[in-house]
Amino acid sequence: MIGLSQFSPDSWAYFELTKSILEGDFYKFNTYRSYYSDIYSTSFPLGYPALLSAIQFITGIGAHAAVIVNVLAAAATWVTIIRLSEKLNLTPLAGLAIATSLIFFTPYLDEVHSGRSMPVAILLFLFAINAFISKYSFLSGLLLGFSVLVRFDYLLYSLLFMVALILLVRNRDNNTPIMILGFIVGMLPWISYSQIHFGKFWISDNSWVALSALPAFVVDFPAAPIISASDNPLLWIDRILSNIFPLARSIISSALRFPLILFLSLFLLLNIHCLDSKKRLHTALLLLLLCVSVAPYLLTGYFDSRYFSLVFAITSGIIIFLCESSILNISKLISFKILLIMSMVLSILTGGAYIAKQSLSGIINSEKFDAEEASILYLNECHSHQPDVTYIFTNNYKFAARYGAITGNRAAFIPSNYNRLTEELKEQFLKKMHPYAFISIPIETDKCP
Repeated sequence: MIGLSQFSPDSWAYFELTKSILEGDFYKFNTYRSYYSDIYSTSFPLGYPALLSAIQFITGIGAHAAVIVNVLAAAATWVTIIRLSEKLNLTPLAGLAIATSLIFFTPYLDEVHSGRSMPVAILLFLFAINAFISKYSFLSGLLLGFSVLVRFDYLLYSLLFMVALILLVRNRDNNTPIMILGFIVGMLPWISYSQIHFGKFWISDNSWVALSALPAFVVDFPAAPIISASDNPLLWIDRILSNIFPLARSIISSALRFPLILFLSLFLLLNIHCLDSKKRLHTALLLLLLCVSVAPYLLTGYFDSRYFSLVFAITSGIIIFLCESSILNISKLISFKILLIMSMVLSILTGGAYIAKQSLSGIINSEKFDAEEASILYLNECHSHQPDVTYIFTNNYKFAARYGAITGNRAAFIPSNYNRLTEELKEQFLKKMHPYAFISIPIETDKCP
């Protein structure tokens, strides 16, 4: 019922890159979603499209393959969390609560149904934790590296995970140097790609956004800061500080859809006196590292709720571990278990309602989706007579991404700052796109652009 109705511009971009791998034009894009590069994509690391290309090569399934992969990843995540909780000597109810809260977290569900990369990245990160607990240090590092190959922001998550191990796990089983070696090996494909095509150790089209002293967006033109951090460090710091409140607001509003973390935080605050000084110190350190983990979003100004999925799950696990190992009062333990059950019930209700809403949306919008497909076919026929022309879509990034991914024709998102560009920069942009045609949705079907 949901179909591909929840696909976003990112979803179609992944599909386009998957096709580039299958068709031999490895990681060459035909849709300009940013203007940081002209031939090879720097928008997403290559792990997820490579996985999808392998699946599609075997099954022959098209864009739907991403949703199938994510449903399987969600199921595997459920099982992995349960097994991790057993290895950490948590109660079965605790593992079930964490798994339920994550899988039914509505932004996570949206990632699953839109065929984006986060469910696979989370699964790989959890696999890495499991490998570490099982004393496979190199494999743990390798899996962390693979998670970074799926999502750029997991670079910081992985580094902070290793920092936490260095600070908190002091025994012979903590073979961090071997883990770091595995981590580097896991990231080598993107390091090699960056070096070969861009002459850089690590390429990403959001890097300039993070270093801009003024608010910027990845689809801006030109893809470079007007004033960079090095030009005006104080202005850059001021921009970052101005992002703190919106980020905090986004985290809090997102937590309202993750009831477990709200209940656990309240329970921990009320029972903090039950923790000894060492555990309090460890708790403070871990919470500090979790705060640092959201730094990429602070730097870029992107505050989507989906970014906090792993952070909420890990935080929940840490608090449950502390509570179950420190709170021995029977009445408090009963209250604790009631909170876990309540969180699961609320998560299932909100997640279930969200699935129903997306299903209904898929049914209602099916005709619109089919109409878009007819428009794509019409434009593709037009485009076949002028293949060198770039179609610049002025008002619908999602349609532009879908058109480019399905047809393989030259397409572009209009820069998000186009109306604010000087005449000189507009002329520079149009010269870069030449020959071009502006496309507005809905299109006229009586004449070609």
